Amino acid sequence: MEDSNDNAFTLALLLKTFISKIGIIVFLTLIFYVISIFGAILLLIPTMIGVSMMVLLPLFIEQNEVKESIVKVFRIIRIENIGLFMDLLGIVSINVLLWAGVTYLVVDFENNLLVYITLRTLLHSTLFPLIYFYLTLKYKVEMNM
Repeated sequence: MEDSNDNAFTLALLLKTFISKIGIIVFLTLIFYVISIFGAILLLIPTMIGVSMMVLLPLFIEQNEVKESIVKVFRIIRIENIGLFMDLLGIVSINVLLWAGVTYLVVDFENNLLVYITLRTLLHSTLFPLIYFYLTLKYKVEMNM
């Protein structure tokens, strides 16, 4: 097979690239999700660290090593902890506000679960790219990375 630049590649190379870039992010996100869930029971601090890692880790996917990505994310968490907490609070607030507004629009209709799933999917597909654009502009430019 060849890509648009006529470079040859194999399926094994594609799988290796996927596992080295996206697979590691998915694996680490699952670990930080578990930390966030158990941290919510214990204290707020492990939850905020886990959520911060899940939010910021995809911003540094272009690094060659996973260790570099994690070090840069922890550096941002250490330096920008209050600002990051306020950003996460703003993201959650915007999400709740938009969800309340969207459900208020359809509350008088005869709805089922499919309507709410579709609304939630549309809300996430429009909101999350904007959130990641904001986080990328703020933290990658501020940290000069």
